[in-house]
Amino acid sequence: MPDTMPAPSPIYRFGDSRIEPHAGRYSKIELEITLRCNYQCFGCNRLVGQFDLPESDMTLEQIGRFTDDVRSLPFGLEYITVMGGEPLVHPRFDAILEMLHEELVSPGMVGRLVLCSNGLKAPTRLVRQLNVEERTASHIRHKRHANFYQSPADNGWPIKSKCHIPDVWCGIALNAWGYWPCGPGSSLARLFHWPSYARHVIPTDLSTWDYAPLCRHCVHMAHERRDNIDGFDLLPVLGQSGKQLDPSPTFAQAFAQWRDQELPSYRRY
Repeated sequence: MPDTMPAPSPIYRFGDSRIEPHAGRYSKIELEITLRCNYQCFGCNRLVGQFDLPESDMTLEQIGRFTDDVRSLPFGLEYITVMGGEPLVHPRFDAILEMLHEELVSPGMVGRLVLCSNGLKAPTRLVRQLNVEERTASHIRHKRHANFYQSPADNGWPIKSKCHIPDVWCGIALNAWGYWPCGPGSSLARLFHWPSYARHVIPTDLSTWDYAPLCRHCVHMAHERRDNIDGFDLLPVLGQSGKQLDPSPTFAQAFAQWRDQELPSYRRY
């Protein structure tokens, strides 16, 4: 596992690929209102079940600070994805949804809200009343993840020159500990003990982060899915037997460090 964060570099060479720096605006934010979940999908790219982080539920005060942040941006957002973990297990889910709609969607600063759920818990009535877009698996077995516990750097895989999660597909992430380069990047930064990736003031440009140290260990950077080690099988419910795959060395060492050492302290957003 990397003991310290590599010095910032505009481009990392890895095989025949180049990891290009991100710059420019984002148009979406993934709002991780909790990292708790009512299921444990193998290979979850939020590392649900691997971390035991207390108080991952965002407070209403934090949501209020977030709406203020978004209003301060010199540009609007296409949408905000309300997610987790499993967002529907947050005890103040409806209150959060109301705040986001009233403070950001109604005034036109955000185009729409999106709910990302595993589908085990029925959405509240408010989701339909506010016309929230639902990206919800109809059954948990339909929710699949690539094996996030495999590092392209460990396996010698060719990787893409740039991942479009931050600038095209998903946007940056916010959780109880701040803003992060993207959702998977948040998990990697916490796993590798790199709290310097957290931002407590909303960024206006992706260039605030050096993505390369994270991207070289992120399975989403692999040129193609590796069917022989993919993580599409889910961890079984209630202790039933099922396929589980070993993490690559960087992840195995990082998980062991989490178990053996005191958890690092993260400043809350």
